[in-house]
Amino acid sequence: MAERVSVLLATRNRAGLLRAALASVQRQTLRDIEILVLDDGSTDDTAQVLDAARQRDARVRVIRHAHGRGLPVALNRLLAEARGAWVARMDDDDLCMPQRLAVQLAYAQTHRLDVCGSWYRRFGCLPGGAGRPATDHEAIVAGLLFQPPLLHPSVLMRRSVLANAGGYHTEYPHAEDYELWTRLATAGARFGNAPHVLLRYRMSRNQVSRAFNPQQVTSAQRIRARYLTDCGVPASQEQVDLHVRVRDPAPLDSLDELRAFERWLVQLREQFAGNPAAAQVVAQQWLFIGCRGAGLGMRCWRIWRASPLAAAMSPRKAALLFALCAARVRYHSAPYRLLEPFAPA
Repeated sequence: MAERVSVLLATRNRAGLLRAALASVQRQTLRDIEILVLDDGSTDDTAQVLDAARQRDARVRVIRHAHGRGLPVALNRLLAEARGAWVARMDDDDLCMPQRLAVQLAYAQTHRLDVCGSWYRRFGCLPGGAGRPATDHEAIVAGLLFQPPLLHPSVLMRRSVLANAGGYHTEYPHAEDYELWTRLATAGARFGNAPHVLLRYRMSRNQVSRAFNPQQVTSAQRIRARYLTDCGVPASQEQVDLHVRVRDPAPLDSLDELRAFERWLVQLREQFAGNPAAAQVVAQQWLFIGCRGAGLGMRCWRIWRASPLAAAMSPRKAALLFALCAARVRYHSAPYRLLEPFAPA
C-alpha cells in the first residue's frame, strides 16, 4: 500500500515560475499527496497564485512568513507541518515529470532507502543535458566526501529520519542540503538515486550556486572537513586543507598544486581499497582536477594521463579532457561555462 507523500516547496517572489512548478506537482500520478507551500515574505503576486491554487486543489496548504527568513528555516517549518510518512523536496522554478513521486516512492520502498533522489534534465538559459548521479548507496556516501551526489529538489525522504536528525541546520549558508546528507550518512541512513529522469532542473545565471558562490564554497569546505573526520579517514592538516579544495570552482594555476592533489587522491583511494564503488568515486575526482588545470595546457594532460587514477576514466572522457588541455580552456572561463553542462567532470 502506498504511503502518503508531503511535498515541501518554499518560494519567494517567483510568482511567474511558481505557477508551472506547482502545476507539475498537482499533475502527479501519485494522488495521495499533500502540497505544502511556504511563502517566505514575497512582495509580488505569489499570494494570489497560491490562493488560486488552494481554491482549486484541497491538497494545497499554504503557510506564510511576513518577512523572508531563508530556505533552511522555511523547510524546517514545512517539515513540522508535514503529515506524510515521506517528504519530497521541490523548488519553485523546476518541473516534475508526472510519474516522479510514484516512481521514487516505489524505488525507495523496494531498495529500503531513507533518502532517494533521481536523475534530472537541465533546461533554461544555459545549454541542457541530463544529470545522472550515482544510484548506489556506497558510491553516494563516498561521493559526499567531495560534493552532494543528490540534487536537492529531486529528493524524497522518510520524514521520521529527517525529523529525528533535527531537520536542516542554518549555519551552513547555501549548503544546508549537503550538510544534511553528511549528517544522515554518518547516522547510518541509506541513500539512492532512482535511475530515471524525473525532474526538469532549471539552469539560471541567478541560481544560488552562482549568486552566492563564495558563501557556498566556504560552507562546503567546512562540511567536507567534518565528514572526512566522521568517515575515519586519517589525514594531516595539510591533507585536510587539500581535500576541502578538491571541488572548489576555481582553476589551477600551478603544476605543483596539480601534483599535490594527485598524491592526496591516490592515498585516499587506498583507504577504500576494499570498496570498489567508493574507490571509483575517489578516482573520478582526478578528472575534475584535470578540468580545473586544463588552462595549463598539455603539461596538465601529461601529468594527468601518467597518474594511476587516469585508468579509471573512460576513453571518451579522457579524450574530452585532452581537447580542453590542447585548447588551453581555462576552468570557469567564458568558453568553459558554455561547455560546462557537457564537460567530462
